[in-house]
Amino acid sequence: MESPKKKQAQEAMETAFLSLLRKKPLEKISVTELCRKAGVNRSTFYAHYLDVYDLMEQVTNGFIRKLFRDIVAPLGEPTIGLVSPNGHPLIIKALQTTLENRDLCQLLVSTRSGISMKLVDEVCHWGIMRYENFSENRNTHYADNYTMMIGGIMILWYEWICSDFAAPIETLAIEITRFIEDNIKRMWL
Repeated sequence: MESPKKKQAQEAMETAFLSLLRKKPLEKISVTELCRKAGVNRSTFYAHYLDVYDLMEQVTNGFIRKLFRDIVAPLGEPTIGLVSPNGHPLIIKALQTTLENRDLCQLLVSTRSGISMKLVDEVCHWGIMRYENFSENRNTHYADNYTMMIGGIMILWYEWICSDFAAPIETLAIEITRFIEDNIKRMWL
């Protein structure tokens, strides 16, 4: 377990990093500037990260882990009746988590951190592994169809972030719910 002091230093560096990232491109952020803003020395920075690109990668991966741990993993086995007409509670939770982390999500999307593709990879890996363990009658096109479905959801998510969260969560959740149900029916039939 990480000590409170190390955790505090890491949070200070991440906060300083995100603050700098709002003002300048990643390649223009120096370790010296970041450490000064975070109130830590360079050795503390290098104890956690290789460079600012590694920091960016860890911030991105941390958000993906949070989304995956709290939202995707609890889904369990795939079923056709996965979602309710009002939007699946886990979809709503994913959108709420995104909105709660709006600044981070907008930064990650605007800096082209690869967050969308990393999320697609994580969710696709999870879904394909679940399906292979779940289904006795494997659809040979399942992996491709599932990947395309997740890609479509990620486009909706990406556009929502880029629109500064213009659509209400409930509206987007219903749209994603319908999209999922239509695609799951096609995959299972």
